[in-house]
Amino acid sequence: MVKGVGRALVRAGQARAVGAAAEVVEEPEAAVEPEVAVEPEEFFERGDRIVVFTRTRLRPRGSTAVVQNRIAQVWTMRNGKATRCQVFAQREKALEAVGLSRP
Repeated sequence: MVKGVGRALVRAGQARAVGAAAEVVEEPEAAVEPEVAVEPEEFFERGDRIVVFTRTRLRPRGSTAVVQNRIAQVWTMRNGKATRCQVFAQREKALEAVGLSRP
């Protein structure tokens, strides 16, 4: 049972979806097939930080559907090495985090 949600509101399909989501959070590698592709699409440099727009494609285990996700990563570099990586679901927020905006 989901806390704060009445039994009448939780249908069998929703309960299964919540359980599946919990499995993905607890063991993400078990939820997808080994073929996960992360492709960089664009790069933006600002001082010691680099914004990378990426596209991730994966197939959930047991499914024929391919899931795509477009996100942004902000990498902080020190002496030629990555020291931090922040992930942003909204690409514009990553640009804002480093003081840039889309042209």
